[in-house]
Amino acid sequence: MKKIGLVFCLVLFFSISFQINAQWFWQNPYPQGNELTSVDVVDNSNIWAVGKNGTLLNTKDGGNNWSTQLRFTQNNLSDVYFIDSNNGIVVGDTGTIFRSTDGGINWITQISGTYNNLFSVSFYDNNFGLAVGKNGTILLTTNGGDTWAIKSSNTTAWLYDVWIKNNNDIIIVCSQGTILKSTNGGEDWSQEILGSQNTVFRSITFSSNEIGWIAAGTKILKTTDGGNSWVENLNENDEFLSVRFIDENNGFILGSTLYKTTDGGSSWSSFSLGSGVYLHSFDFSDFNTGWAVGTHGSILKTTNGGSNWFFQTEEYKPDLMSVDFVNQNTGWAVGSSGSILKTQDSGNLWIYQDSGTMVNLLDVQFINSNIGWVVGQGETILKTTNGGSNWITQQGGSGYNLNSICFLNQDLGWIGGQAGLILKTTDGGQNWISLPTINIYINSIVFVNPNVGWIIGSFGKIFKTTDAGANWTNQPCGTYKDLYSIYMLDEDNGWVVGSDIILRTTDGGSNWAIQNIQLGFAYTSVHFSNTNLGWILGGYGKILNTTDGGTTWQYQFRGTDDWLNSIFFSDENNGWVVGSYGAILHTTNGGVTFVEEENNFAQPKEFLLQQNYPNPFNPSTSIQYAINSTQFVTLKVYDLLGREVATLVNEEKPAGSYNAQFTIDNVQLGSGIYFYKLQAGDFIETKKMILLK
Repeated sequence: MKKIGLVFCLVLFFSISFQINAQWFWQNPYPQGNELTSVDVVDNSNIWAVGKNGTLLNTKDGGNNWSTQLRFTQNNLSDVYFIDSNNGIVVGDTGTIFRSTDGGINWITQISGTYNNLFSVSFYDNNFGLAVGKNGTILLTTNGGDTWAIKSSNTTAWLYDVWIKNNNDIIIVCSQGTILKSTNGGEDWSQEILGSQNTVFRSITFSSNEIGWIAAGTKILKTTDGGNSWVENLNENDEFLSVRFIDENNGFILGSTLYKTTDGGSSWSSFSLGSGVYLHSFDFSDFNTGWAVGTHGSILKTTNGGSNWFFQTEEYKPDLMSVDFVNQNTGWAVGSSGSILKTQDSGNLWIYQDSGTMVNLLDVQFINSNIGWVVGQGETILKTTNGGSNWITQQGGSGYNLNSICFLNQDLGWIGGQAGLILKTTDGGQNWISLPTINIYINSIVFVNPNVGWIIGSFGKIFKTTDAGANWTNQPCGTYKDLYSIYMLDEDNGWVVGSDIILRTTDGGSNWAIQNIQLGFAYTSVHFSNTNLGWILGGYGKILNTTDGGTTWQYQFRGTDDWLNSIFFSDENNGWVVGSYGAILHTTNGGVTFVEEENNFAQPKEFLLQQNYPNPFNPSTSIQYAINSTQFVTLKVYDLLGREVATLVNEEKPAGSYNAQFTIDNVQLGSGIYFYKLQAGDFIETKKMILLK
């Protein structure tokens, strides 16, 4: 026990800052697009928000500018609580707890002792606090979050929010229509049933020691005797998620709309929070000024007590279906409701262009900075000759949805679409002729020269032409799964992705080899820079990369749940991804993610390798180590047979403390025992860790 305590103290001693190299980052929506689940207002200027995929945001100017603060976890974060402007706690999935004592500049992992998801955290003062979560989990700290003790709740209900009256009296609201109460500082708990078994109590607040409120499903419950008894105050056809009171009279309730009272709940008025978003949490700094957060990174602010709300993020978020760049700076993205966006600075600023239509646009291609085409639903073909300042409708005469376009120069191009439709132009689209149709739904079309091209689509169909599309030959590929995207480097080398399938050819499609069918989701887009280096998109926010032509694939990014539709690289380093709800991601160095934490302050007095945390783990774990002089450092992971499975560090480093992140997204590993070994000069130490899938 003493050794564990010593190690933990050392973890807290090392202050850490984060260097994120070679990664994908958000360009739209601003500041990011992950769902936000909780907001905490320190004052009118200093606001914090947390959400899915490790999102932690902060503003120091009332929301005009937001910055990402925490970027070394992919766990969903559920709640953030700042005791004061310096001391904050964040909790989330798999027992995640992070603590800051310097206003969020640095965040330190706390050992929670549980792998249950945590939903809420609250403090009575600088020392006494609780975190609660799944399956009756209660964690208690008496030292500001340095250490946490697990307390028995005697329930398997999910605990969603906690109110601390003082160091003794505490109330927790739960699923199953119940609350938990303690009168001895959380050592013992009694359960009270206030609602039906199917009712979820989401939020609790008190405006004084005696007057309190619970968001209880479709009802609001009120107490005037410190929680000894509760009566129904409001019953609406809504699902109440959060309740906050500024004083005994003035309060707010969040459901699908915002409810407000100025007379202690005797009457309530409702206000719309805007369309297109679903909000999860809100908080006020005073009766007039408040913030609300929700789906797709939405952040709203009010300055008149909730009567009106305005977005501090992009309000309109079209689904983006395709992206294309002509160089490192200039590109376009197209999507739903006729959306066309253009950038001339690598995506730092995207400007809407008037397409003249409201139909969904499905593909875009430019052959230079001026001339480009867009295709979409209802036989839509648009062309521009001035970089998109004006778009002219071209007639294909098909009546079908057009899904994919490929131009080799300003005159010669093809379109593939619904019902096997193939169109061709030799005059830049002034005239389109129909080629023989193929009995598939065409999702992607590509040509590598004026004669040789391919189409792919439904039921695993691949067809090739060697006469500019006059005739097409079926190329069996060994699957009946739908195929969505094809990328051909030349006449021989190409890749196709689809529903849980990746195919490769090295002989122009005479043979297609299945590369990977183990990951279990749809691949929507593929792009290669050369025969070895390539990227694909997977369902629900996954970007994968290969450096060996697709023999192996590694996760590069899983930082969103949005569906990603299209990927494009202007060179080996600069790439863009677009997807649903306006998602635009960008990388400037190929997207290879490396995360490492460095010591900012005192030099370590000894070499140290700590136990990884969490352990057991899935899918990722942190390994912290320290060196007291400049050394060449290696940190490697081995299986039980001593075979190396990953190299985490392999370079010279100055004295300091570091944290390396190991994730099984990058390697194919099964459950079991693994070892990690640190070698720095003469110092060598090995520790064991356990992977549980």
